[in-house]
Amino acid sequence: MYWDLFYKYMQYSGDTTHLSFVDSNIQLATLGNNDFLDGANPFIELAGRWNDDILWWAIAVTTAAETFGKDAIVAKDNVQAGMNPTYFTLANTTFHQAWNQWDNACGGGIYWSRARSSGRDPNLKSTITNVQEMEVGARLYAMTKVEDYKTKVDQLLAWLKTSGIIAKDYTVYDGVRSTSCGTVSPEIYSYHYGELFAALASMYQTTKTQSYLDEANKLFTAFKRLFVDANTNIISIEPFCPAPSCRSPSGFLFPVYRGLGELYVASNDESIRTQIAAIVRASAANNFKGCDSNWYCMRNMDPSVGSTLLNGNKCERSV
Repeated sequence: MYWDLFYKYMQYSGDTTHLSFVDSNIQLATLGNNDFLDGANPFIELAGRWNDDILWWAIAVTTAAETFGKDAIVAKDNVQAGMNPTYFTLANTTFHQAWNQWDNACGGGIYWSRARSSGRDPNLKSTITNVQEMEVGARLYAMTKVEDYKTKVDQLLAWLKTSGIIAKDYTVYDGVRSTSCGTVSPEIYSYHYGELFAALASMYQTTKTQSYLDEANKLFTAFKRLFVDANTNIISIEPFCPAPSCRSPSGFLFPVYRGLGELYVASNDESIRTQIAAIVRASAANNFKGCDSNWYCMRNMDPSVGSTLLNGNKCERSV
């Protein structure tokens, strides 16, 4: 999420002040292997790697490819032999590495963990992994018009619905385990919706197929019901990560705001656009109320509350 924030800022503003900083970290993460898995090193995977983690990086470099061009290279100001893949190559490789973790258990779906016999929750097909894959696939399809991406995006959406992860009322649950296919994980998290908004908006913009927006609109209605305070229009409800475990705004929300923005741009329904605008305005006003005149917005809480970001002499603890 973090690196995508920088690339998104560059995409919208044209300000590349922080490009070298971000690119140097992408370059270090690839280790000259054109991926985020050390060349699919089996030892790295057994030590613990998760598909959602590498897909956050893929989303970031997809944004960079959209911003700077399909042939643009990582760290153009620090060219080293084998260390400057294109952003597109990284995104495409990661997309296919994640897709290789799809199997027919529970009718399909991509696993959260890359290890099937060890590690944490190896049988989970997590929702976040599958909706991230949808977003990356949708955006790569927009860049290339290669039908295989569209086929996989459609396959993912169909599976999310037939598996029961996306329920009939468009509540989106947290996943399903291959050892108990008929039982979905009951947790719900806002960022699932953000990824779905982004994927479906992109697919509509590329294809002009209304069914993608119809699905997004139904998901948006469910999102409002589950996560938005009806009295204030602020996105302030995270049912399975309440305070004090999660602060407001929570770490789940960057994909949500990004996805809402993508849906707003794509939507041809003025009612949906009006509702999104109202939610984003109210949430922004709430989130930025602690900022000073220089837009310094780090949380400035006394350490006694148990959670604060590093600010002057204050102690940093987990948030």
